[in-house]
Amino acid sequence: MKKVIFTSIFLLISTFMIFGQEDSEQNSLEQTEINQEESSDASEIAEFNDFEDFDDFDSIFDDAEDLDEAVAEEKETKTSTPVQILVSAFSSMVRFSGNFTAEAGVAFFHTNEDKFSGVLTVNNTLYMTVSPIDSFSVRGSFETGYSNGFTITVPTFYFDYFLLNRVFISAGKKSLSWGYTRLFNDSTYYGCGTHSYCLYSTGPLYTNIFNGDGSPLCLEIRYPWSTGTITFAVTGTFNGDIKPEKFNYYGSLEFSVLNTSINLFMKRPSVSAPEDGNFLYGMEVKRTIFGFDTYVQTIGYLNDIKLFSSSKGYNYIVCTTGLYRLFDTFDPNIGFNLEYQFEFLPDPKNRSTCHRLAFEGGLKRLGKNKNMKLGIISHFNITELHGFTGLNFAVSGILPYADWTTKAAVGYGKKYNAPVFMMSTGLSLALDY
Repeated sequence: MKKVIFTSIFLLISTFMIFGQEDSEQNSLEQTEINQEESSDASEIAEFNDFEDFDDFDSIFDDAEDLDEAVAEEKETKTSTPVQILVSAFSSMVRFSGNFTAEAGVAFFHTNEDKFSGVLTVNNTLYMTVSPIDSFSVRGSFETGYSNGFTITVPTFYFDYFLLNRVFISAGKKSLSWGYTRLFNDSTYYGCGTHSYCLYSTGPLYTNIFNGDGSPLCLEIRYPWSTGTITFAVTGTFNGDIKPEKFNYYGSLEFSVLNTSINLFMKRPSVSAPEDGNFLYGMEVKRTIFGFDTYVQTIGYLNDIKLFSSSKGYNYIVCTTGLYRLFDTFDPNIGFNLEYQFEFLPDPKNRSTCHRLAFEGGLKRLGKNKNMKLGIISHFNITELHGFTGLNFAVSGILPYADWTTKAAVGYGKKYNAPVFMMSTGLSLALDY
C-alpha cells in the first residue's frame, strides 16, 4: 500500500513537469490576498458594449471670445462643520454594496405523476466593509430571502488583519475553501439523496476539506514565504465553552516548482465528528498544459495515523482529476470543465471502488445582439449507472436588469424506475449595487 501511494505521487508530479514545459503559465500560486473579496461577492457585472465616442473636449470652447486681460476669480472659502467632517470620515471608512436576485415563472415535473408548479424566489444580500486603515478591515453580510418561506441570515461577519506587513489573520463567521478542483468541491447542486422533486445525487465525495463545516466560527493565519504560503486554520462552533478537542484543525503548505503548483494539506477533525476518519491528508498538483488548466488531487481518510502504510488504517481514498479551458478571444465565448473522480475503500472486509464523471460547459455572447447564453451540467456515476443532465438557456436585454431563462433537466439510469424530466421558464432579475 505504501509503495503504491508514493509511486503514484512520483508519477503524477513527473508527468506534469515533463508535458507542461511548453506552457508559460504564470505561477498560479497566489500570494496572500490582503483584501479578500467576500465569499458571496456574487454574479459578474453585466458587460457594457458599443460605447459611443465622446466629442472632442476642445470643441466646447470653439465659440469663446478672446480676452485682453486675465480674469481673476474670487473663490469663496467654506469651512466644514463638525458634522460634515464626521460624515466625510465615515463615508471614506465604511462601504456598502449589495446583490439582488429574483426569479418568477412556472415549472413542470414528470416523475411518477405530472405536476405543474409556480416558482417565486427573492434574495437580497447587503455587504458591509469597514476599513479604517489599509491593514485592517471588518466585513459582514446580511441576507434576506423568500423561497419556501421568509428567511433572514447573517452569512458572514469577520475581520481581516495584516500583521507587521507579513502575516495575514482572518477570524469570525465565514466559510473557507481550499483546493484546485472546481466541480467536486461543493454540494450545492448535486441533487438529493432521496428523490422527490429533484434528481438523485451521483454521490460525489467533495474535495474541499472544509465541506460539512458550514459557516462556523473560524480562524485563518497565512504566512507567505519565498515561493509559497503556509496556512493554518481552526473551525468550530462556540457555545460558551471552549475546548480544543471540539474544533477542527487544518494545515496547508503550498508552493511552486517549475511553474507547477503543489499543495500539501491535512485536517484533524474534532473528536465529536470523525465520521470520515480521525485524520485527513492530501496532495494536489496544478499546471497549465497546452493551454488547458489541469489538476489532480488525492485525499486519504485515516482511522489511525499509525497505520499510514496499511489499508486497515483507511476509511477511503479519493482521487479527483480535471481540466478546464476558456476560449474568449472570439464570439461566441466557449468554456468547459471536466472532472473524473475515483473512490477506493481499501478495507478488506468491505473493499469497493466507484467512478464518477462531472461536466460543465457553456456558450456566451450568442445571437445577433450577443445577448444569449447556453449552459450545460452533467453528472454520471459510472459504477452505479445513473446520472442527470441539465440545460439553461438565457436571453438578456428583454427588460432592464432582467433575463428570460428556460431550464430543463433529466435524470436517468438504474436508480430511476423511469426517466425523470423537469422544466421551468420565467423571468430572472439581477442587480448589483
